[in-house]
Amino acid sequence: MSEQDNVRIAGEYMAALNSHDYERLRAYHADSIQSLLPGQAGPVGEAGLRAFLEANWTAFPDLSFQVTQRIASGDWVVDTWIGTGTHSGPMMTPTGASIPPTGRKATVPGAGVIQLKDGKIVYTADYFDTMSLLAQLGLVPGM
Repeated sequence: MSEQDNVRIAGEYMAALNSHDYERLRAYHADSIQSLLPGQAGPVGEAGLRAFLEANWTAFPDLSFQVTQRIASGDWVVDTWIGTGTHSGPMMTPTGASIPPTGRKATVPGAGVIQLKDGKIVYTADYFDTMSLLAQLGLVPGM
């Protein structure tokens, strides 16, 4: 696939992410997808990625991402984005604890990296400002 095709796929993937449609997202994944996610010790497969996204959609039912920059190089596409959402559902922590809804809205910067092979996403890595998120939700003492 061309770099231009990869950019198009990245845009379609972000649209599916914003629609909270996991089956639509899944159509872009290679069977062997690996995802590096905040709070995980290492990359997870399809089941881990689905659990992570569904937990975030539960915690932030209005979660959406606005891409601020998209950079492509060969099989790699990197997006920087601003994520916004209202914490109106339980938020799971990496330890499995649940943080009750605060009702607060948060706006957090982050980035996502995807690697594609033959038009399918084989690897993702997502990074965001967790401390800023927790502070905006009123969960960090003194901030």
